[in-house]
Amino acid sequence: PTPPTTPTPAGRALPATVPIIGLGCSSFSTFFEPTESVSESESESLEVVEAGRQDSSDGNDESHHRRPSDPDTGGSSDSTASPDEAPKQQPAAAADAAEQSPPSTTGAATNKLTRDAITRNHPQVQKWIGTIRHAVLDCGINLLDTAPWYGHGVSEIVVGYALEDILRSDGDGGSDGDGSGDGGGGEEGAEGEGEENGLPSSSSSKKKKRVARSDLIIQTKVGRYESTPEHMFDFSYDRIIDSVRTSLDRLKCGTYVDVIQLHDPEFSPSTQLLLDETIPALLEIKSRGWAKAIGITGYPLEVQRDILVRSAVRGGRSYDPPTFVFDQALAYGHANLHDMSLFIAPPPPPTSPLAFEPPSTVSLSSDADRTLIASNKTGGGGGGGGSSVGSGTSSGNGDSKRMGGSASHIAGTDNLNLTGIGEEEEFVEEMSFSEFCGSKGIALMAAAPLSMGLLTQAGPPPWHPASDELKEACRNAAYICREEYGVDIASLAILFALAQGEIPCTLLGMKSVEEVDRAMELARRFEGLDPTLSTEEVLVTVVNEEEGEALATVLDDEYGPFAQIWQDGEFSWDGFEEAARHWDKVEGGREAAEARMRVRK
Repeated sequence: PTPPTTPTPAGRALPATVPIIGLGCSSFSTFFEPTESVSESESESLEVVEAGRQDSSDGNDESHHRRPSDPDTGGSSDSTASPDEAPKQQPAAAADAAEQSPPSTTGAATNKLTRDAITRNHPQVQKWIGTIRHAVLDCGINLLDTAPWYGHGVSEIVVGYALEDILRSDGDGGSDGDGSGDGGGGEEGAEGEGEENGLPSSSSSKKKKRVARSDLIIQTKVGRYESTPEHMFDFSYDRIIDSVRTSLDRLKCGTYVDVIQLHDPEFSPSTQLLLDETIPALLEIKSRGWAKAIGITGYPLEVQRDILVRSAVRGGRSYDPPTFVFDQALAYGHANLHDMSLFIAPPPPPTSPLAFEPPSTVSLSSDADRTLIASNKTGGGGGGGGSSVGSGTSSGNGDSKRMGGSASHIAGTDNLNLTGIGEEEEFVEEMSFSEFCGSKGIALMAAAPLSMGLLTQAGPPPWHPASDELKEACRNAAYICREEYGVDIASLAILFALAQGEIPCTLLGMKSVEEVDRAMELARRFEGLDPTLSTEEVLVTVVNEEEGEALATVLDDEYGPFAQIWQDGEFSWDGFEEAARHWDKVEGGREAAEARMRVRK
């Protein structure tokens, strides 16, 4: 069985459909693998991991976004407990932190799970490879989201190991990716594969099943890299180009990734640097064929919206509608039980020191622009359309729904004019981020439905940036679900996230076969639903009686566990403050970093 799938916007260089859940790959690294979770036979190879982890009390908040992610962003999210001790019904707890970074692992140079020393024969690596194989081949989860930041390269390398196993070569038979063809595409037994290599125990995974590259959706990122503050971010033109070249080599995914994403742009020294250096590099990557589409991901929604608008390309005529450089936006931490700001307008204004100039008032400058919004509002469904899981047309792999409207395609960087979309008629403040993306035909995805461990029984890792008030509210919510209703809050949170019709794909960190299976059990509840159902009607359909009662209690805006934080505005954390603290650690701050990033070879 495969998860429901959803169509993507017409006119975008995106895959035809996406699964309702995607595999967040930040968990395939030591970001989320404490020494205690490794067996004695493996512990020697991880002996320096703990020495490399920074004390979370020292302000080591280079830990903003990632997860996965990335992320964006499995097992227990408690960094001191073995994942095996996590509640049985708690899928993808720690790896939901895909969109938030864990403590740095500097000092782990001799660790066999670093990018320079990792080998595919390591027992933990084999477990990760088996998880990816199971997700793709047995469960049909064909979207993988990774980043150079995850494990500082380890995640991409592990994904590459898995893709070497499961991708069908040009000479393999068959065309449907089910392993039914001749040659390498058949299901003949593969020597050396099996339980001893850490592969899933299911008989289907022991056979040499293959998928075509065109049947997979591979996403990675640029901009965030190393653990040390000085080398963590690099948005320069040359580094972006080199980064994608390196990612393609690690991922073993052929000559392209499906989506290349700008990672954590709120940490850029300035918005103008992105417009002058980073975005032209992304367009160059797309023109070379190294990526089919361009995406953006970060925590503050207002930063994403500002960049989307300011990077829009104007046509030569005054009445030409703007073309948006970015095909896709990935938001994390804003579509969950305690924070639904992805669907709320307007976004809260920044109140902390900014890595960005305050977002300008965005407006449309012509009737053509206004027509573009009106037409896509009714035809897109990606933002504010009210479509639910299972709507749209069938892709042959389950039910589907649409991500957004149509938009023009940007082929290259010649005569690039990132002028924005004008300043004559205000409109953005009347739209949620979800509605904005839908109106512009920008595909929208979400990550971290468990809010990076907050919405789990085990709770978040020590480096989580949430306030004490938010952490306490989430603990209370988990307690209520468990003690009063016998419900696991993580499962409830995933069901709630998947029920949001505006989000066609939600990324989940799943670092084991068991976590993949638990997530699939939840995703399959959405198969065959009436596309006209509202979010509330979808939830009534997919939750059982106890889950429904728990959900009603948790979401009670007067007496529920989140009522006070909603009233106080403490339902999220401050991504701008995270960025400000990062640049305080870098010699010369933003100014010196921007000067370095503007130098081209």
